[in-house]
Amino acid sequence: LPTLIALGPPARYSVRMRKAPWGGSVPRNETEARDRLLDATERCVRRDGVEGPSLASVAAEAGVSRRTVYRYFASGQELLAAAEIRAGGGLLDRLRRAADPKLAPRERLLRALVAFVEEAPTDPLVSRYLDPEALDPATVLNDDTVRRALTQFAAVYYGKPLTKRAAREFRDLGELTMRILMSLCMVPAKGRRTRRLIELTLHRALDDLPTQMPK
Repeated sequence: LPTLIALGPPARYSVRMRKAPWGGSVPRNETEARDRLLDATERCVRRDGVEGPSLASVAAEAGVSRRTVYRYFASGQELLAAAEIRAGGGLLDRLRRAADPKLAPRERLLRALVAFVEEAPTDPLVSRYLDPEALDPATVLNDDTVRRALTQFAAVYYGKPLTKRAAREFRDLGELTMRILMSLCMVPAKGRRTRRLIELTLHRALDDLPTQMPK
């Protein structure tokens, strides 16, 4: 006992606990891991803006190290591009649901455009392509991601994938449509006014489109 008294009280050690990766719930496979990193990217973009997220902030949001992110994406730019593609695909799915395949092609396209104007501005990963101060519509249409999305979007008109000829014929309409959509998304109209403005502006262009897909 005297010896213990002489030694004094036991020293206090500061133990730093490491957090479990992925918040303690490890993904079951590579697909789930990529999806969770894209989910984290989307949360960061909604919180900090599309220019705000860094690879480090996405890693922290997902509960992993930067090395883990690099295992699935080569760079922060590739990660953001993948998030944009996924967001665009989700928007296209919603537009297809708005464009009932039982309707005539013209009506399908109009409904899809109205849905776009109503939904695109609410998604920061999509709305960045609608900022006329940052991007020129003609330049945007040369972006591979946008061109791919436009081709898929135009397929709503015919209700099936486009032929190469049909895709070329949609290009001019695509630029005109994007310019109109930029305007309506930046200064939205109310109620059915959106549809009316789209109809008035695209009336001639829509009338010139063939109802049967060119071969």
